[in-house]
Amino acid sequence: AGSAQEALSLCDSQVVPFDMALFDVVLPDISGPVLFEMLPDKFRGIPVLYISGYADEAEAEGIQGRLLAKPFTIERLAQAIRQTLSQTA
Repeated sequence: AGSAQEALSLCDSQVVPFDMALFDVVLPDISGPVLFEMLPDKFRGIPVLYISGYADEAEAEGIQGRLLAKPFTIERLAQAIRQTLSQTA
């Protein structure tokens, strides 16, 4: 989604909840963790993976969920997604 409002609209129209959420920590209009907290109740409890070019700051903010530091390879992203999904398996 291009903005927080667009992401929330997409989630509101989603009939079946997603398997996981992937957010950048720093977004233009809101932070990823705040956006995650704004998701509809049907998304509560899904695993979340955050990505950030400011990993030290994100860790200092106490991000709840996995954090993948930028830059990363597609292989590292795939591994982080598998690890995030396996947390609930």
